[in-house]
Amino acid sequence: MNNPPPLLPLAPIPPRPQPKPERGGFLTIVLGIRLVADGFAILGSLGAMRLLSTAAESGTRLGSEGRAAGNFVTLLLVIACIDLAGVAGVFSWRKWGVYILGGCEALGFIIRIQAGQTGMLLVGMGTILAAGFAIAMRWRYFE
Repeated sequence: MNNPPPLLPLAPIPPRPQPKPERGGFLTIVLGIRLVADGFAILGSLGAMRLLSTAAESGTRLGSEGRAAGNFVTLLLVIACIDLAGVAGVFSWRKWGVYILGGCEALGFIIRIQAGQTGMLLVGMGTILAAGFAIAMRWRYFE
């Protein structure tokens, strides 16, 4: 009996390269604003920490208000650094970046209400709504 020759395995088809999605001008501008705002928040927090440290070293008794201010500034510094990571995540099309931005903005919202910063509250709400709108238009590109 004649056996047919064995079939050679087919070479795997290489995956097609996915086209790199365009971020779009609006999303880039909104993320750039958040990037600059986080940079100013980090620099401002570090400056405030230095002022508190200098005051404590000079012998000024800060009391409980000084410790509370130090804790508050440290919290703002940590939130700004985490928010910066969220911006980097959104720039690289990662869903976790979007979730981090939302969480940091929610914390910032609570902090601004407690501090009575209504102007900054409105600016923060405006940027997160603009970012949410821009991200929603390109949600299919996020991994």
